[in-house]
Amino acid sequence: MTLTRQTWLVCAAVLLSACGKHTSSGGGSGPAIEDLPNMLGPAVCDEITQCVKGTFLASLVGGANCEAQATASLEDKSIIELSAANTVGTVKYHGDKVDACLAGIKTISCGVTTQRLKDLPGCADVFQGTIALGKDCDIDDACTGDAYCKKATTSTCPGKCTALGAKGDTCTTDDECQNHLTCANDGTCQTPGVAGAACGMTGVPDCQLGFICTGANKTKMTAGKCKAYADVFAGKAGEVCDLSGGKFCADGLSCIAMIMGTSASFQCAAKVAAGAACNYGLPSQCPSGQYCNADIAMGKLTGTCSALPKAGEACLSSGFDSSCASGLTCGSDGNCRKFGRLGDACKDDSDCASDHCDAMKCAKPAQCKI
Repeated sequence: MTLTRQTWLVCAAVLLSACGKHTSSGGGSGPAIEDLPNMLGPAVCDEITQCVKGTFLASLVGGANCEAQATASLEDKSIIELSAANTVGTVKYHGDKVDACLAGIKTISCGVTTQRLKDLPGCADVFQGTIALGKDCDIDDACTGDAYCKKATTSTCPGKCTALGAKGDTCTTDDECQNHLTCANDGTCQTPGVAGAACGMTGVPDCQLGFICTGANKTKMTAGKCKAYADVFAGKAGEVCDLSGGKFCADGLSCIAMIMGTSASFQCAAKVAAGAACNYGLPSQCPSGQYCNADIAMGKLTGTCSALPKAGEACLSSGFDSSCASGLTCGSDGNCRKFGRLGDACKDDSDCASDHCDAMKCAKPAQCKI
């Protein structure tokens, strides 16, 4: 979910957080722009976890806390940009219109990554763009209608309000595509795959949130198929599981590797206690905050449950498991770190909640003046 879709999501999702009304900085009653992040961070994650639950959720957020990370991104990036745009008048914020989004937002669920909330009834008036197609713009939300602010690079200023891409049109990000489309791995706007759709190959769309690609083999040039999470994570204790074929275990179980004769086999098994002996598995057979330190590179499938990497230690690469200890994320240098807030040290834009690393410090997003 990129900036424009995230911005509209969190503004409408304020209703899900059951927060009280505040004075709006844009006119009328409703939450002020600067009040949105702490109210809406949890709501953003609620939308995701309605669709992605348990086992697979850890692969999306690693060790990071979803709510804390969403709130930080809003505070350090999206809200700063929208507040600045509201101040200069390229965007008009109407806090009193937020309630009108409630009926629509409750229907999004797994469509959260493809639904443009501006296309939901009542949501178009929350953040209202003022710049017409073909005119100079500062951010996507400043453009009227089905358009985005096209820039040659992220630092280009100004951009041009450009019509959203239809299916098959070229793109670089999801927010350049029309409602219900994403930017596929071949650089074109495509409809994400649902149950039974081909996936996992160049030129084939990724699966929609709520589905996972199983069975793809790029070496053999064979596509996989999108399957619903519930159909993938369904194995019971003692049943055979298949890491390559997309047959995993139900929540609370691990698909562990075991030596049977001269070959490895996989079976759904219960979790073990902290510090206990464990088998390599996905997700980890160890409890929250730990991982199985089996040395796979040396052919060892058993180990001991050990603490997840702390800040400054190398991240784990473990499929569906957290890569770092709770509250940490994997930095651009491959080491665990806190999600960078404004003023924190950084090496790359991806280290920062603001998505902007300047002179080795996380900085506010560059303001484009038009």
